[in-house]
Amino acid sequence: MRPQLLKINQAFERLPDWVGRHRALLWGLFASITILAFFGMQRFRIDNSWNALFQPDEPVKVAYDRFRAVFGSDEVLYLVYEARDGDVFSERSLGALHKLHTELEERTQNASDERNKEFSHITDITSLINVSFLEGSRDVLISRDFVGEALPKSPSESDSIRKEALNHPDYPLLLCSEDSRFGGIIIRTDFNAEIEQDEEEETSLDAPKSDFDFAVGALDTYQSPLDGTLPRFKTTWLQDYVPFMDLAYEIIAKPEYADHLKFYPAGTAELMGFLGREIEKEMLLIIVGSLALILVALGLLFRSLSAVLWPLVIVLLTVLWTLGTIGWVGVSMTDFINIIVFLLIAVGIADTVHILSGYLFFRRQGEEPDTAIRSVYKKSGFACFLTSITTAAGFLALSFAPIVAVQRLAVFASCGVFYAFLITVFMLPLLLNIMKPKVKEAAGTASASESGVQRLLGRLESLGTKKPILTLVIFALIGLALIPGIRRIQIDSNQLTIIRENRPIRANFDVVDDHMAGTGNIEILVDTGVADGLKDPIVLQSMGTLQRRLEEEHSDTVYKTVSLVNMARNSYRVLNEGRQEMYIIPDDPDELAQTLFLFGTANPKDRRLLVTDDYRAARITVSTRNIGSQEGLAFMKVVNSLVDEHFGAVKARYPDSRVESTGQIPMFLRMMDLISWSQIQSFGICLLVISAIMLLVLRDLRIGIIAMVPNLFPILTVFGLMGWLNIPLDVHTLLVVPIIIGISVDDTIHFITHYTLEMKKHRNIFTSIRLAIREAGQAILFTSIVLAIGYLVFLICVNKGFAYFGFLSSVAMIAALFADLVLLPALLCCGDRAKRANPKIQEPS
Repeated sequence: MRPQLLKINQAFERLPDWVGRHRALLWGLFASITILAFFGMQRFRIDNSWNALFQPDEPVKVAYDRFRAVFGSDEVLYLVYEARDGDVFSERSLGALHKLHTELEERTQNASDERNKEFSHITDITSLINVSFLEGSRDVLISRDFVGEALPKSPSESDSIRKEALNHPDYPLLLCSEDSRFGGIIIRTDFNAEIEQDEEEETSLDAPKSDFDFAVGALDTYQSPLDGTLPRFKTTWLQDYVPFMDLAYEIIAKPEYADHLKFYPAGTAELMGFLGREIEKEMLLIIVGSLALILVALGLLFRSLSAVLWPLVIVLLTVLWTLGTIGWVGVSMTDFINIIVFLLIAVGIADTVHILSGYLFFRRQGEEPDTAIRSVYKKSGFACFLTSITTAAGFLALSFAPIVAVQRLAVFASCGVFYAFLITVFMLPLLLNIMKPKVKEAAGTASASESGVQRLLGRLESLGTKKPILTLVIFALIGLALIPGIRRIQIDSNQLTIIRENRPIRANFDVVDDHMAGTGNIEILVDTGVADGLKDPIVLQSMGTLQRRLEEEHSDTVYKTVSLVNMARNSYRVLNEGRQEMYIIPDDPDELAQTLFLFGTANPKDRRLLVTDDYRAARITVSTRNIGSQEGLAFMKVVNSLVDEHFGAVKARYPDSRVESTGQIPMFLRMMDLISWSQIQSFGICLLVISAIMLLVLRDLRIGIIAMVPNLFPILTVFGLMGWLNIPLDVHTLLVVPIIIGISVDDTIHFITHYTLEMKKHRNIFTSIRLAIREAGQAILFTSIVLAIGYLVFLICVNKGFAYFGFLSSVAMIAALFADLVLLPALLCCGDRAKRANPKIQEPS
């Protein structure tokens, strides 16, 4: 141990006395910061939108922003229903649908009322009642509501409506199932697509809030930019979805609807509403449950009220200060905040347990309370500081990930780690002055529980020191068994299947995937770059060919595609006496232009949903079944390949044109791709940084290299088990690694610090290992057990990703425990052959 490090240890030894002399100042400072943090926490918000995940210049987000600027939000509530009499076209079913549709429209129109304000987010409602049905002759197109007020009054009228609906090229799967059992109401919203504006800006630039509130002229004159600076969009917070869905559920639960129709809500609004409800409910339950288990474990291990109470105080203050900082900084967090909270619980518990365990250790050696606290600060203070640096460095390595949410996780987790350290080292002496853990036994003796702990530590010491070669062989064999599991790991995630199977939302989405247009969504933005580009038959024919190939060649994934092509074909068919062979895009540009003009005049609302006012850009909506990230990435390669294949002629004709895939699925897939590989790279950086810090501090290459090995074993254990247990690597399970690194390095540093101090004193490997295990090992054992138990609370999460996170974190804690108390001593023994030859070193008896 270099003299500089000895001076640092002596500085920490003097710290409790300094705290005692300035207790009034410190109490005032802690109280002020805590009050400030409390008010900052009121500003804390959770944002699960794409804005919280991607950098502003991320191409997939820029494409999504362009799409939203032109067409508004792609977040819908897909209200699928099943007719209880088995026929959505029966008099009873259509009657109930008509009443429901009317109430939804009326509440949307009256959204200024307090009772209906959540429906101010609705921009359009489409069902069999009001979906556009085109009629006409050679030169005239008329759009009417499909059912409207003409409800069937007999089975024959119901059959007539059914036949028309099922023969229509666009209604099946979207608005009714092919067997007539299910129907759908498409409720479009402005979630995450409201344009932010200054009050002086002209309201004509605003996207329409609701099609019910705008006349035809207003819809036709609205134009969002495709070039230049994109608008800023208001964030839709996760909790904003909850009251919206609560109002929707309140309406569909009414007997006049529920007695005739069974509802299966799906879509982004339903998923976000579900997560908003569950996260708020579970977060409190998990934190309280975890802390309760941790406190019980601390009570059983320490048998002291203060040893239970003071870690709780320190952890709560750490979490409060961190959340308050986030609030005052003014940034939002995703549900990654759960990870931050439990990291802070882990770090806060680890720091306090090491200090309290050392304090009790020295008290049982006969030292007085004030002397014991100085001794433990001398031995463990610098180790706590060093572990805080390495843990913070580990998380800061995540800031290299090009995901905003992960970068914020990295920064604020690192802040929280240092808060935990500062609160522990400066506040714990103050708290111990209020109430100290009591040592009832005489000096040098221990309670039955403590004797049991020491016996267990003695057995672990024997494994590592008496038979180090055998120990290394055993760990090597375990590693060899785990390595094939790593090769089996799949990088995969699914926003739906990550939710537990027993939740109704899973059944809802399965029904939609099995009977209707599916729960996935891809938007393809076709921008020709010039006005009237969409009036060119080549462009629409290219779009139509792409849609046909997607539906025919990938029917296992793609259920439906909708674009201007559908409407143009249908309009041309109606204009030509309804002949099916005329369901085409006319080759004559003048005929196509006339067809599009008549369609736009007859149905401006649908036209505006599909193409810009100047016919420069259009959308292709691809409805798919629910797919995971691995399957989705492969499918998106197919989509992009087909786009390149079929839009070559368009690109040659319009050099400034671009065709971009965006929407919920591409955004999610890009997020997974970025998170997975960038975080894996970040962990490599993390290990290098931590290794460099340890080598710099220890100034011993051999010890530094040996110390890193036990930190790799828990990672190997977790990834190996993930492969063998078929647990996918996703955003949640991947975040186990910084937790592992933080806690494992923490334990390793405490052990190595004690070991090097004992080596300086005794110059004997086995004596030094034994004393390090007796002193630091007890804290390592307590920390590992307490945290492993605490993290198991995650198993109750509705999100299986968090449940896997909790399980794997607990496994990692135990693996780190054995790595630090068994593998590390064995490595120290085997790695010091030169010193074994020294006659001062005796073999253990």
